[in-house]
Amino acid sequence: MQVGFIGSGNMASALARGWGDPVLCTDHGSGRAAALAAELGGEAVASNRELAERVDVVILAHKPAQLTDVAYELEARRRPSSPCSPARPRPTSARSIRALA
Repeated sequence: MQVGFIGSGNMASALARGWGDPVLCTDHGSGRAAALAAELGGEAVASNRELAERVDVVILAHKPAQLTDVAYELEARRRPSSPCSPARPRPTSARSIRALA
């Protein structure tokens, strides 16, 4: 099973190390995805959309304020068979969730 992390900060790094297998990961240009991929033998990919296309499971480990942007970027590539688990969700109203649909 190929796992991908959107975000490569402290939370994603800890989860990826615990996963134990190479992972795909992204960041917002900080270089942390490349460092994490090098450490674990995985791959830093160019975009969240590319990551979603190539993995079986997407784990959201980005900053809470980025949720809307990430959701819009992934919507075009959503696969019903790929579960998506927010590693650190922020409180969200039903209205804001419906607005993303």
